[in-house]
Amino acid sequence: MTTFFFTTTDKDGVIVGDTGYDYPDLIAAIAQAKATLAEMASDNIPLQAGDVLSVSIENVRRDTVATMRLVFQIEFPTSAV
Repeated sequence: MTTFFFTTTDKDGVIVGDTGYDYPDLIAAIAQAKATLAEMASDNIPLQAGDVLSVSIENVRRDTVATMRLVFQIEFPTSAV
């Protein structure tokens, strides 16, 4: 098992996780981060274009080993402008 930490970012700021969680590998930690990101989006979807929700995965040295981001984007067709 490998210990990973999670840091989340939303419109309210950054929350650095201080508890490590054991997973068999990075892929398993990424699966958890994806679930966390989906939960964050359902609780607090970004409201303005460019807003970002993210979850970073860190190893025991607190080096970031993966980051997932959900970006809220608004696009208008050229004919609508």
